Amino acid sequence: MEFNKLIEALREDKGWSKTYVAEKLGIKMQTYANYEYGRRQPDFDILSKLAGLYEVTTDYLLGRDGKEENVPKIDKHAKLIAAHIDDDVSEEQMKQITDFIDFLKNKK
Repeated sequence: MEFNKLIEALREDKGWSKTYVAEKLGIKMQTYANYEYGRRQPDFDILSKLAGLYEVTTDYLLGRDGKEENVPKIDKHAKLIAAHIDDDVSEEQMKQITDFIDFLKNKK
């Protein structure tokens, strides 16, 4: 769902007016209305306030599902090997181990 439609739906679900939301955000009603009309986009501060007001995450407002994007998938066997090396492996160490395993796989 597009941002403007999403915030409109969230507002309507709460039964709030645009004026009420604008007052809670500390902005002019027309500015908020322009967010819902898709004419303007909020800055980071207002986006954060919107998330708090509607009790959702900023990722949700931005149309993300909250899952990490652009994070390489770690081969499940490499992760298992790394975990058996030491059960107290840091994320950085895990990445180094899996990178080394990938290097060995590609060397064939």
